[in-house]
Amino acid sequence: MKILIIDDEQLVCDGMSAILRDLRELALEVRTANSVARGKLILRDFPPDLVVSDVEMPGGNGLELVEYLKERCQDVKIWMLSGHDDFQYVHTAFRMHVDDYLLKPVDTVSFQEMVRRAYWELEQKTGRKDVQALYEAYFPEEDLSGCSPRLRELMEYIQNNISREVSLKKLTDVFGCSETLLCNMFRRETGRTFMEYVTRVRLKQAFWALLSDRRRGVHQIALDLGYSSERQFFRMFKNATGITPTQLRRQYEELREGNMEKL
Repeated sequence: MKILIIDDEQLVCDGMSAILRDLRELALEVRTANSVARGKLILRDFPPDLVVSDVEMPGGNGLELVEYLKERCQDVKIWMLSGHDDFQYVHTAFRMHVDDYLLKPVDTVSFQEMVRRAYWELEQKTGRKDVQALYEAYFPEEDLSGCSPRLRELMEYIQNNISREVSLKKLTDVFGCSETLLCNMFRRETGRTFMEYVTRVRLKQAFWALLSDRRRGVHQIALDLGYSSERQFFRMFKNATGITPTQLRRQYEELREGNMEKL
């Protein structure tokens, strides 16, 4: 999926690009521009699937860019980015049929999940039908809006370091809190234990990796996500979804061929 980020603040462009690089399970091509004019130049030879643009920039604004995109890129998905929690911006953006609206500073966990969903919506459009439904059948969307900033910071760390050590001890060292406090925070705000959350993150990333990078073997995916062995990965994946990683790939191939059997 091709993504164009437009913001006059280089730190914002760099930060969002770094967030997207952490989505290693997805095939993303990301470019950035620091002005609407520069963004239009890039559009000439880089037709994006998704544009994330700031609302207010010197020499042009994001709402003007929306009009430009609607005329020339009919299928592009547009997300507006702004530091203004202002109803007028939101109202104008959605009246112009913008697909979504993000406030600065961007929440990493929410942004990555939005990109994942956009990615698989695109996959569906290009012929890989019902993949999003397949994902949601195994991993229903969770409402994390009530989670505290502290917990969201912990979640972000886990998601970005899932292939490394994400034990309780490691997190207490990084964040300076006790294991008891950390465990209570997870259970109280998510309804899951710490280990249940870590396992779910691993399995969700495994799902994307299995379908988006079929050149990578199951054994390598297991190692990349921190499993001690392929056997352990198979067992955990089947316990969570009812099928093995190999069976998931087979289901996906059937979906692509338009011969989906009832799950």
